[in-house]
Amino acid sequence: MSQATQKILASIDYPSVIQKRRENYHFLDSVLASLNLLKLPIKDAVPLAYPFLVEDEKMRAYLIKHKVYIPRYWSNIEYLYNKMNKTEKNLMNFLVPIPIDQRYSQQHMAYILKLCAR
Repeated sequence: MSQATQKILASIDYPSVIQKRRENYHFLDSVLASLNLLKLPIKDAVPLAYPFLVEDEKMRAYLIKHKVYIPRYWSNIEYLYNKMNKTEKNLMNFLVPIPIDQRYSQQHMAYILKLCAR
């Protein structure tokens, strides 16, 4: 690892990052849990994103249209579609990983909730 990378990593306030990600996750989950088809208690985990699984083919595009960054996981596995089971297909097609990292405030999360609960 380069010295520059070591300095960058050493400058991160990890406890603050952990707290913010968990807060954002719980803030979204407090409203979206009833709509979310995926139930994942985080316990001691530090989530990367809020995994919103909703059978709405337009949700991803709707959020992106409204300037919410939504990563696309597994985009290069569509060639395996005919070999996937129903659960795998649903995850590929309907999982909306909502960003919750430390850059996002509660105002950001409230904006995303408003869009998701349309």
